[in-house]
Amino acid sequence: MTGLGNILLAETPTIIMAQAEPPSFPRFLTVSYIQNIVKTEILPILNEVLAAIGRLQNRSDMSLVVTIFEETGEIDKGEIYLLESAVRLSRAMLSMFCIYDFDIYSPDGSKDMRWIDDYVSLVQNTEEHEKLKFRLSRDTLYETCTYDQTQLSCELSDIISYNLTRNGFLTMQNNYFDAVYNDLKAVPRAIKNALSSIRAETDNQNDDILIRTDIIDLDADMASIQSDMLNEGISEDLAGKFSSPEALMDFISTLLTQPYTFNETIDSTPITIRVDLSKFFTNPAADLKTRWPKYKLVSGDNRIVSTNYEYSNWSSWRDSTIHYDSFYYDTVIMDIADHQIDSVYTSDWGYTTVILKNGYTTHVQSDSTLTCVPYKLIDDQ
Repeated sequence: MTGLGNILLAETPTIIMAQAEPPSFPRFLTVSYIQNIVKTEILPILNEVLAAIGRLQNRSDMSLVVTIFEETGEIDKGEIYLLESAVRLSRAMLSMFCIYDFDIYSPDGSKDMRWIDDYVSLVQNTEEHEKLKFRLSRDTLYETCTYDQTQLSCELSDIISYNLTRNGFLTMQNNYFDAVYNDLKAVPRAIKNALSSIRAETDNQNDDILIRTDIIDLDADMASIQSDMLNEGISEDLAGKFSSPEALMDFISTLLTQPYTFNETIDSTPITIRVDLSKFFTNPAADLKTRWPKYKLVSGDNRIVSTNYEYSNWSSWRDSTIHYDSFYYDTVIMDIADHQIDSVYTSDWGYTTVILKNGYTTHVQSDSTLTCVPYKLIDDQ
């Protein structure tokens, strides 16, 4: 074997290991990078598509025969109006994505998002610590399972805390709100135009992509939704807004342009909610953080919180057994006196059964999760 062959043979394990390593998150791939592509490449294309759609809609003889995957169909104005609604909605969502600074920097101040590599590596090398504890008090067995998620959640908290204090994070960088708002308001109008156009068609429907019977089926579906809402106790006024596709589009237009008060009684509970979506677009926030509830960043032990969920099972008969998977938990604590235990048996599969002498009639179980939070909400009261 030649010297070059020996070198290649010797380097083969290294080459294979390098190929097996997970790829690093691309340094150039930031949110602002994607936003720039959307602004300079995608939005201009959508503008051209909408301009072409407008020209087609202005044609009195609008009808196109297209073949897709060997299936031939006719596109009329109804389909063009639906296409307009889809493109406008897409342009609105993409424009919204470009308005604010959503970049997430690493806590060391670097703009690239390779912090994802560190976090993924931590996830792969971190086992969630779980502790199970049993305690017997008279005829009640208390079973507490504690999940310790602090190692992973503290890493995320560091990232969130840093960015919440970063100058510019979540602040407006492009004011596209007027364009977004106009697109959103045009969507229900375009859908109503599509419905009206399809309902009015008198030509042969055999090759149409959307036919009149599709709209008739949709009418029946909406009527069923309205009936279900009435059966659930929703008021006739609100249920009526779902009586037909056109009624629903009118309701969406109302929500987008006017204040609306949701005033219903659900399960005997009166619920009143007033919304005004128009203010989000006509009076936009220069900094999204100002729209959040009041909060304060926390540090040290104040970042560690415990959440608990408790549930109990009561039985008319006395149970004397305790079962748990010995292999599943890092630590199992049996806070029960030896004189209260009759026997303990662990199977080859790792399932442990503890037999108590007197047993219990109530089994109280609780899950407790330890996690790390970057901030806490402030209650003005």
